[in-house]
Amino acid sequence: MIRESLAEQYVVLARQFLARGAVPQAAGCAASALRLDPSSRQAREVLAAVAAAPADARPAPGDAADLARLEHRARKLDRFARDEPGSRRVTFDSLGPAPREDDDDESEAAAAATPAASPGDGAAPPAGAPPPGAAGGPPAPEARAAELHRRLDRLNRRLEHMRTGQAQGLLEKLESLLARLRREMEAKAGQPPPPPPQDDDWPGLSIEHEFHNLANDFYKIGRFDDAIACYNVALELRPDLLETYFNRGLARTRLQRYTAAYEDLTKVMELNPNLAEAAYTRGLIEEYRGDYDAAIRDYERALEIDPEYVKARSQSDVARQKKRDAGPPSSLSSGSSGARREDSQIRDFSRYLERPGSTFADVGGNQRAKRQLLVVTAVLKGHAATRAWGVARTPPRGVLLHGPPGCGKTAMARALAGTVCVPFYCVPSTVFINLYYGNTEANLRNLWEEASAHAGGSIIFLDEFDAIASRRTDLRAAGHDDCHNRAVATLLALMDGMTTHKGSPVVVIGATNCLGNIDPAFMRPGRFNYTVEVRPPAKARDMAAIWLIHLAKAGEHAERPDALDPALAEAAGAPREEWLDRAFGPRAADPSGLASLARRALAHRLTGDDVREVVRRTVTEKVMAWIEWGHDLGPIAVRDLEIELREYVESRLPPGDEGPQDTGGLMNFA
Repeated sequence: MIRESLAEQYVVLARQFLARGAVPQAAGCAASALRLDPSSRQAREVLAAVAAAPADARPAPGDAADLARLEHRARKLDRFARDEPGSRRVTFDSLGPAPREDDDDESEAAAAATPAASPGDGAAPPAGAPPPGAAGGPPAPEARAAELHRRLDRLNRRLEHMRTGQAQGLLEKLESLLARLRREMEAKAGQPPPPPPQDDDWPGLSIEHEFHNLANDFYKIGRFDDAIACYNVALELRPDLLETYFNRGLARTRLQRYTAAYEDLTKVMELNPNLAEAAYTRGLIEEYRGDYDAAIRDYERALEIDPEYVKARSQSDVARQKKRDAGPPSSLSSGSSGARREDSQIRDFSRYLERPGSTFADVGGNQRAKRQLLVVTAVLKGHAATRAWGVARTPPRGVLLHGPPGCGKTAMARALAGTVCVPFYCVPSTVFINLYYGNTEANLRNLWEEASAHAGGSIIFLDEFDAIASRRTDLRAAGHDDCHNRAVATLLALMDGMTTHKGSPVVVIGATNCLGNIDPAFMRPGRFNYTVEVRPPAKARDMAAIWLIHLAKAGEHAERPDALDPALAEAAGAPREEWLDRAFGPRAADPSGLASLARRALAHRLTGDDVREVVRRTVTEKVMAWIEWGHDLGPIAVRDLEIELREYVESRLPPGDEGPQDTGGLMNFA
C-alpha cells in the first residue's frame, strides 16, 4: 500500500515537472514511480509524454521558483521512500541535461556544518582554490585584478547559458562590476588588457561556488565592495551557503557596516546553531556597536558550544570591563522622576528585521493592488524603464495599504520586500507608544538610522499605522496630546528627508484598517506616493487561488509527502494560472472539488486569514486523531476541508443567525 501511494505522489510530481518543461526531472519521477509500482498506467503515460517532448525543451524563465519548490518536494519524497527498494529517482541523460546531484540531504547538511573561516585570516576558499604561500609568492594587486576580471567575464558567459529570469538580473550586476574593473585597468598606463575568456578553462565547481571563490580573492586584496557584490550573486543563486554569509559578514565588518554584518552572522547561526565562531564574531560586532550586554551573551553562547574557546573567554572579560567603564545609562528626561525602565531605553530594531522569502505569487487575489505595486517594485529593482524615464532618481517614499482586517496587507508588504530582495523591518506601531517624553521621537530616528545603513535600500513596514499617525490635536483645545503631536511631526520630517538622507533610500509601507483616522499631512503628495486598497476576494477564482496557496504551504510544512490527497496535491502543485483557467474556464474541469469549495467560502465572505485558519484546523484534527486514537486518518481531502469550513462558519455566526439563505445550493455541505 505504501509503495502504491508513493508511486502516485511521484506521478503527480512528474506531471508538474512536465508541465513546466523540466523533461529530465519528469522522466526521473516517472521512472521512480514505475520502480515502486510496475503496473502504474499513469507513470507509463508520463514516460510516453516525455518521449514525445521536443529535444530542446527547457523550463520557462518564470518557472525557476516553482521548479525549486518541486525539487524540494521531490527530495522530501526521496527521503520518505529511502527505505523502499528502488525508490530513488532516475535521470535519463538521453532526454536532456541531468539535474544537479544534490538530492542527498545528508551530504548537504555535512557541507553546511563545515566550520567557516576565522575572522582573523579573512575567508578560507573552498576546495579548488590555490593554497596560501604557493611557489612564486603572491602576485601584484594589478595582475591579480586582471585575473579576477578574466574570471568574472567567464562567469558572465556561463550565466548567459542559464536562460532564466534570475540570470538576467545577475548579468546586469556583472556588467556594472566588469565595467568598473575595466575602467580601473585601462587607467593604469602600460598595463596589458586581460586575456579573453577560454571556454575550455571552466572549472568543475558550480557557478555559485565560483562566485564564492571569486569573492574570496577580492577579499584578500582588500577590495571588500567587489567581494560583497560577488557574495551577493552567489547567495542569490543559492541562498543556503553558510560560509558565504559568514565571509560576507566579515567583509561588511571591514567596511564598518555593522548592522548588515550582524544580519549575516545571525543567518549563519540560524543555519548552523552549533558554530561557535559565528557567535563569537557576532559578539565582536555587537561590541563595536556598544551593546556590551548582547556581546557578552554571544560570547557565553560560543563558550557553551566550545568550552575551550579561549578567544571568546578573554573577549567576554574585555566586554565586561568596557561595560563597567561605561557606567549605568542615564535616564531620559521625563515626568517619571528619573525612574529607569526597559521601555525608557532607545530600542534596537534589529529584532524586527526580516528577510522575506515570499513574492506576489504567494498572495492570492488582489490583482489591482499588485499592479499598483508593480511600479514600486520596478523602481527599487532598477528596471530599465524607470531609468529611461528618470523615475529611479526619485524612489517612492511611502506606500499606504488600507482595507478590512485579514485581507492580506501584511502579506502584500512582505511580498514586495521579498520580490525586491531588500531588508524588511516589520515594526508594530505600538512599540513607539509609551509614557516617556521624547522617547518616541528618539526611537523613530533610531529606526531610520538603522534602515538607511543597508546598502541597496530597505523597507520599513508599520502595521496599525493609525496608532502612531492619527490626527493631531489642537494645542489650544483642552486635553491636547503634545507628545503625540511631536511624534507625528517627527515621522513627517523623516519621510520628507528620506531621498536626501546620507544613507540608502528607505521606503515606508503603512497598513491601516481606518484610513479616515490618518493625519491629513501624510496624505498629501510627496509622502505616501501610493495609496493602495487591499480588498477581500470578490471572485471565486481569487478565493481558489488563496486556497491553493495555503494548501501548498501545508504540504510543504508537513514531513510526510502524502499530506494532501493526489487530487489536491496536483491542484496545489500545478501552475496556478493554468489550473485556474481550467477550473473556471468555459469547460470547467476540477476533479479535486476545490473550485466548489472556493465558491462556498466566497458566499460567506471569508478572507485569506479565514482560509488559513480552516486549513490549520483541518491539520490539527488529523494530528489529534492520531494522538487520541493512534490511527492515521490519511491525507487531507476536500471533504475534510468542507467539514472544517462548515464548523468555522457556524462558530462565527451570532446566536440565532443561520447565515445566507439564498445561495443557489452553495451552502449544501452534504
